[in-house]
Amino acid sequence: MHNTNESELTGGIRHTAKERQKSRMNSKLFGKYVCKDTFSYVHGIDRKTVDSIAKDILCNGLGPRDHGNKHKQPRHALSMGDVCDIKQF
Repeated sequence: MHNTNESELTGGIRHTAKERQKSRMNSKLFGKYVCKDTFSYVHGIDRKTVDSIAKDILCNGLGPRDHGNKHKQPRHALSMGDVCDIKQF
């Protein structure tokens, strides 16, 4: 599971602190830290998929993910008026 570095600001002695753009993700496998490539290889998914899932969890929390066609209606779908006309026929 991914763990994030919860710090909001970057740190350092030689530069001023600024807001962190992207938090660091740590991949754990069987209680040990591993690189993203190893984590994705063991789970049999692409590294981009791991990043996509982590981003979705950070933005929306745990829950089912929405696919890209969620709000699109198919080309062959009938309008409500057409459905009523077919019922009356």
